[in-house]
Amino acid sequence: MTKAEPGKRATKRPKVGDAGMHFESYDTLMTVTPNYTQPSDGVHWYRWAMHFPLPFALPSRKCVQFTTPIAGRNFDFGIHGHFDQITVGHLPVVQLCQKTAQLPADMKPVRDHLLAVATFCELTEYETLGEVFSGSSEKLNGCLQFLADYLSRFQSLAPLACSWLVYPLTPFDFNSLFHSAIRINRGANTRGFVASWPAFSAGSHTKPLFFMTPPGPNDAPPPILVTPYELLAEGVFSIARGLPRLGVLNSYNAFELLANNVFGKCKTDFLVSHGMPSHLAEKTVEDERQRHKTDVRFLVHDGLNDFMSRSLLTENKLLYDDIIKVQKLRHQVAHAGEKPSTERARAALRKCCEAVGWLGQVVGVEVKPFLPEPEDVAKKFEFVA
Repeated sequence: MTKAEPGKRATKRPKVGDAGMHFESYDTLMTVTPNYTQPSDGVHWYRWAMHFPLPFALPSRKCVQFTTPIAGRNFDFGIHGHFDQITVGHLPVVQLCQKTAQLPADMKPVRDHLLAVATFCELTEYETLGEVFSGSSEKLNGCLQFLADYLSRFQSLAPLACSWLVYPLTPFDFNSLFHSAIRINRGANTRGFVASWPAFSAGSHTKPLFFMTPPGPNDAPPPILVTPYELLAEGVFSIARGLPRLGVLNSYNAFELLANNVFGKCKTDFLVSHGMPSHLAEKTVEDERQRHKTDVRFLVHDGLNDFMSRSLLTENKLLYDDIIKVQKLRHQVAHAGEKPSTERARAALRKCCEAVGWLGQVVGVEVKPFLPEPEDVAKKFEFVA
């Protein structure tokens, strides 16, 4: 009865270190679908539907409404500003109603006043409810991906100063949503709501996925790592929000910035230790760094190897080759507008994190790990009925 499917991926929790680690499973949906086995009554037909409340008001004078293919099926898609969401019952029935609708008091509904809501209704009509909910996870994922792409296009056409007011949404942005069945009586030309079932996002939780010691009043990363950490965090968040270009740009910028700063610090310390006045050492190193600030081979091989016998090329050639590939991807994104896949952006982020770790060793500072320790990982997803 309960399925947890991002597409058709398995639902069991990956082990720490697995490529499918749930800390990166921003697009994972845990979908609850009913086990309806009733045969067709020959009168009613059913359609699958879902809705997704938006956290912003859509900047449009009229509703969005059109038909579009999604994941091999046809859907009516819309974005509306005239609906609220109502929840009724302990096993909740969740559906939309007009903002102007007066609801009977005996319903005892919980009413959520929505800014806007995206709606999807599959055009295929099914004879049984079991058929309606078959493949719900694929439908949900397809609809959410379509919504993210559509809102991204909406944002790209908005005035620059207003682009923060409409933005793409992903499963990262919600705790739960509901998909439902619509009953259609062809003879009477009527339709009505039947039932709703939830889907949960692995990217947004009310319980922590990991545990750590909170920082004290004076705890902070080493100064040389503050900005790289900020850029890497932006890279992770960008990928989580379905923005792989920004994920690649921020991740590589973190590596390149730290590589420049590590070379500058280590070379300056070396020259000063050999008797050069600090102001002259700083100027000499800065002039050299400026000539090679985007040259990966110099920053992690030739430059460091020249005076301290450290080289990523000789110590970890596989990682060096991967960083060269990430640099090429970064240039394709920055100069040609290429949009990498989410998987490719995640791989680039991981390699940049590994390279940042190596640079931390070179400069003598401890770099935080990519993943928490196994004992600090939440043991399971917890659901309360």
